Amino acid sequence: MGPSYRVLESLRSRVEYDLGDLRDQLKLACEHYPQLGGRTVTVASRRSPGADHSHFTPHASAEPLNRIIRLPVETRPSYQTVFHELAHLEIYERERFGAALPASSEEFTSIYTVARMPHDVLYRDDIAYLGEPSAPKDEWPAICRQALEYRDRNGANSHYIKRCREWLGVV
Repeated sequence: MGPSYRVLESLRSRVEYDLGDLRDQLKLACEHYPQLGGRTVTVASRRSPGADHSHFTPHASAEPLNRIIRLPVETRPSYQTVFHELAHLEIYERERFGAALPASSEEFTSIYTVARMPHDVLYRDDIAYLGEPSAPKDEWPAICRQALEYRDRNGANSHYIKRCREWLGVV
């Protein structure tokens, strides 16, 4: 069983899409992150441009230490985005308890994300930080699981990201 979640008023009062759809996405995604079970994830609106003193504002973000995911208010995030931000939280938790995982690698997080996703909610034609696969979408989760297994067998420096891109048919 995955985590529970709470949506902050700062997001609820500002969303320009059906909040019920987002709740459905969160419910499904939370089921796929058992390491976060027994915890509550806070869902907030993404920060304003420049809030972190940079000129770049990501589409969505995660603050693993506080178990916060930040999502856009203008458009409903994709399932991949919701799963990806939750993946950051779970990877952080696993690393905190001794797993040798690259918590700051967006490519690893994307592979980890898609490996957990049901293929029928892969609506985007790309995988964030990896590219646009030519492999059929229903094969993406299995390919990403294969890449994670390859990393486990051959080590963190095994070029598993390159292999994953090859297996997915990303050019």
